Amino acid sequence: MLPEKGWTRNNVLFVGGLLFALFQLVVPVFVHLIEIQLRAIHVLIGVSLAFLAYPAGRSAAGPRLTLWDGLLIAVIVASNLNILLKAMDIYYQPGTAGDVDLALGFAMFVLILEAARRTMGLTVLLLLLALIAYIFLAPWFPGIWQMKRLSWNFLINSVYYSPRGIYGSVTGMSATFISMFVLFGAVLSVTGAGRTFIDIALALTGRFTGGPAKTAIVASTMFGSISGSAV
Repeated sequence: MLPEKGWTRNNVLFVGGLLFALFQLVVPVFVHLIEIQLRAIHVLIGVSLAFLAYPAGRSAAGPRLTLWDGLLIAVIVASNLNILLKAMDIYYQPGTAGDVDLALGFAMFVLILEAARRTMGLTVLLLLLALIAYIFLAPWFPGIWQMKRLSWNFLINSVYYSPRGIYGSVTGMSATFISMFVLFGAVLSVTGAGRTFIDIALALTGRFTGGPAKTAIVASTMFGSISGSAV
């Protein structure tokens, strides 16, 4: 464990979450970043917060940040800073990762899997490992399941050192639209506005036949009127 004096895990998590929210609100609007740079910062903060919120095990679940988790977060920072600094090279020369890039990419790849295990459970990790195993065992599969074996270099270049994979369009959606809705929903929840919408909808429609469905429609309509979303 880190020394008892200083910030606790919750302190760091709070500050990290606040910085994450400010980044998502301010940077995409007022700061010009290449897409992959925006996504790299999004991944950097998001995965780091996951390691803070979900410690390695029960023995590490105390109020203090463990040295092990601190080291893993440092690797996450280094891997994503590498993408930030080499963004233009990645766009103009994709698939040309050097030895350091491959090492950082492999580390980031493993840490993404570990973050998935911590946040979503062992089942998701086993599914991901099965898909990764298929990449290397595919030459021995029968029929349409057979394909040429891919190398680790190709995998890391595709997943890490490119504007696809970890930093692809799905991450782009998360770094722009999805994060805005998550933050907006959190504000509504904390301020009680979300509950107010539901109470108003219940008062208007709850006594009628099919009340729950009508309540959901009215509450969603009121939320859509201020969010600008048709969902």
